[in-house]
Amino acid sequence: MIYYFSATGNSKWVADQLADGTGDKAVSITEIMKRGALPPPVESGETLVLVFPVFAFAPPRFVIDFVRKLKVADGAFVCAVCTMGGAAGGTFRYLEKFIRLDSCYALKMPSNYILMSGREADGEIGAKIAKAKAALPAICESVSAKKAEMKARNGYPAFLMTAVVAPLFNKFASDKAFHSTDRCTGCGLCTELCPLGNIAIEDGRPRWHGNCMQCMACIQNCPAAAIEYGDKTRGRERYVFKG
Repeated sequence: MIYYFSATGNSKWVADQLADGTGDKAVSITEIMKRGALPPPVESGETLVLVFPVFAFAPPRFVIDFVRKLKVADGAFVCAVCTMGGAAGGTFRYLEKFIRLDSCYALKMPSNYILMSGREADGEIGAKIAKAKAALPAICESVSAKKAEMKARNGYPAFLMTAVVAPLFNKFASDKAFHSTDRCTGCGLCTELCPLGNIAIEDGRPRWHGNCMQCMACIQNCPAAAIEYGDKTRGRERYVFKG
């Protein structure tokens, strides 16, 4: 089984590519978590693949919450694939605190963290996607063969960076500056996409309620570009994966 978390489409695309290349099925972690469901146990001989974006050099806390719900037999093959705009840091060493890994891979994809910068140039986006696409067949082959290879399990300097930055990010990630502009149509897409159920439409406009991991699903996917984060995002072009 392939489980993925994706806010703006990068990791979903990777999961879909892996599903096509291995004959497996890609399932959204968000859908499972929103239902409050428990994923079925991963039995000995089965394959589990986790696909997720890197947040501040670590897996999103949402993904860790999901991993804690998993029951994985000793004889199962476990693989993790992360997508990242820049560097993975000690992402996989951090993940190994919560689940045993047999293999791991990192794919550089277009950045979606609009609080830091706007959409990358088309050429850069295209180059990242093309490079990831070229790497995926070999990953599919290795996963199908249950080949143990740690392609992106960085050492302790990277892990120390993760150990410092990730907790600070998780502690201070806030939704206080998110707001909608007059372009908002009240369509409710942001409420549907928020993995934490943190957004509600009140008086025809979205309101954020304090439980945010800054995944950027709301601001990036808004069809009217009507969501801003204070003044930081004003004038910045949005990004969602288009293939």
